[in-house]
Amino acid sequence: ELASFEPINAMRHVGLAPEDLSGTVTGHVRADIPLTSGVDTSTLDWLVALDYQDLSLAKPFEDQTVTEADGSITVSPDRAVISAKAKLNGIPAELDLVE
Repeated sequence: ELASFEPINAMRHVGLAPEDLSGTVTGHVRADIPLTSGVDTSTLDWLVALDYQDLSLAKPFEDQTVTEADGSITVSPDRAVISAKAKLNGIPAELDLVE
């Protein structure tokens, strides 16, 4: 949940909200946290690394249904990298995506 708040908002890179996902997720968040107000949040560095099991998307992603995914996602301010074994439209597939 921490990764969904500003300035991180990690899911903006993949266009999904936390409620669009089901399954088991574990991970780590590394973030610069300013101790003063008025800091330009676009200059803060952060990294979100998540591992997931049995992940399913509630709605199609790029017009594809994704279910039963086991893999990882790493998100930084400028990119998202997804690697998984999943069912894509009901067919077993290996997914490697960079956004």
